[in-house]
Amino acid sequence: MAVFDIVVVILLVVGAIRGLRQGFLSQLASVVALLLGIWGAVRFSDYMATLLSEKFDIGSAHLPIISFAVTFILIVIAIHFIEKIVERFLNLAMLGGINKVLGFVFGFAKYAIITSVLLVFVEKANIRFNFFTEEQKSKSLVYNPVASLAPAIFPYLHFDTIKESVKKSLGNQKGK
Repeated sequence: MAVFDIVVVILLVVGAIRGLRQGFLSQLASVVALLLGIWGAVRFSDYMATLLSEKFDIGSAHLPIISFAVTFILIVIAIHFIEKIVERFLNLAMLGGINKVLGFVFGFAKYAIITSVLLVFVEKANIRFNFFTEEQKSKSLVYNPVASLAPAIFPYLHFDTIKESVKKSLGNQKGK
């Protein structure tokens, strides 16, 4: 096993252990909070900017950044509050063990996807900086399976739609 394989396996084990400790619900809530927080902040920060400008004397130069941050934080807090309530019900229903086992699997998968995304960038940089030779990649036990995750998953996430939504929202901010 190469050094690269050992590093990736350690990352995956860390993800699995974190998932086991935190549980599936907490792991899922953190991902959902991040994604919904960003989406919601992009989508609704103009409403927050209106509320903040009515209540506080905030300069227009800082208002978009502050309204984005406040919206993001409120969404993240709300999702984590909901997650804690649902987790209490799971524990009362004695489903905490299932939550932990699913957390183990989800943590492993989450870290595998993150590692795969990083490998996409490393692969792009590898052309110039030569981090890995083709021989090293072919001898690796985990390189090909992990590196193939992100390209297999991301075509289905419709990043073009997200990018257009961000551009439209930012265009609306500039017009105000």
